[in-house]
Amino acid sequence: MVDDLDLTGLISFLDFLSQKSGCEVKLVIGVKRRAVAVEVCCLKSPKLISVVRSKLVMISGLKVAHCLSRGDGRLFGVWPLGGKVCLGREVFTGAPFCLDERKMRRHVLIVGSTGSGKSTTAKKIFRELGTAKVVLDWHGEYKGLALTIDCISLTKLKSLGKLELLDVFSNSLKLSDAQYYLLLKIIQLLYNKNKDFGIRDVIFYLKSLEEVSRWIRESKYSLLRKLEMLTHKEVCRYSVTDVPQLVKDGLVIDLSSYTTEYAKRFVAHAVLAYIFTEARRGMLERTYVFLEEAHNIIPKSSELGIADKVFMEGRKYGVHLVAITQSPKALNENAVKNSYTKIIHMLREVDDAKYMAENIGDPGLWKEFIELEVGEAIVSQRRPVRVLIDST
Repeated sequence: MVDDLDLTGLISFLDFLSQKSGCEVKLVIGVKRRAVAVEVCCLKSPKLISVVRSKLVMISGLKVAHCLSRGDGRLFGVWPLGGKVCLGREVFTGAPFCLDERKMRRHVLIVGSTGSGKSTTAKKIFRELGTAKVVLDWHGEYKGLALTIDCISLTKLKSLGKLELLDVFSNSLKLSDAQYYLLLKIIQLLYNKNKDFGIRDVIFYLKSLEEVSRWIRESKYSLLRKLEMLTHKEVCRYSVTDVPQLVKDGLVIDLSSYTTEYAKRFVAHAVLAYIFTEARRGMLERTYVFLEEAHNIIPKSSELGIADKVFMEGRKYGVHLVAITQSPKALNENAVKNSYTKIIHMLREVDDAKYMAENIGDPGLWKEFIELEVGEAIVSQRRPVRVLIDST
């Protein structure tokens, strides 16, 4: 695997550096992990560090990763070959720990109690991924990680597709059968006009609906109250149709500016539905969607929502989910079972710990989940590995 790497220039430079500085210099090649690391025991100069880094960057076939610290100052950095996402180091061996990105396409689940480090892990994965990606940021914790937008304009809903749009409404607003029926009539009317439309158009036509019976009146006004919660107080620059272009270099959609859970869920579902629609049409490059507070987007339910469909079918269309939650038992079982990569941080609740231990096929491991330190995680693909996540 390293036969294609020309390390001659790097080795010559490190030999020169060792002689000039008197420092012990090591070049470590991890064939199994497909990683190259440089150890310089007394490297302190920022300028010299920059030079070493530039030498590694110039090696064809290597993908630059963030510098990992082993705690004793000896490990200067790790540069995995393309296709690897490096999270940190194994707790018991100190070896760099990286995931195969191809296996992550089978979806990722990150769980942990509040303050356990799960958001740090999600940010680490986001930075390491070299593909299109978007975070649906529930609490505004990801600002500055990439291009950040505060809201999505809900003016081009026709582009989602009729069935997908009805799914988004139903799963976001928790509609009764009567409310769903009224909304179905309005959506059909708007689609028949063959023009684009938004939330305010839906509200307008619903208000004009004739109240010929008590159940229509009651359902109409309860539905209007929910729809009014989806409007945003500010003018939003981007709509859902802009998202595929924006995700290419990484995108954060900050949902914290929405004042209701209804609105946050609706925007999250609408973005996910449009990404999935475009992917099925072959109009989208491979994209990772990070779902913060995933239990709000994929809750336990007898209904299959858009997120459930992506968990089941997204992989073949190039849409991959990273679900992040502190409440794994509140998630739809679909999401848990269909996530090949599971990253478990400290879980304070015994029921959650036992639930996750059973789902990775090692029921006895639940006690270890409870005893994890902040920033540590058990990462499970084929086998569970205890990892200290790098925070940079």
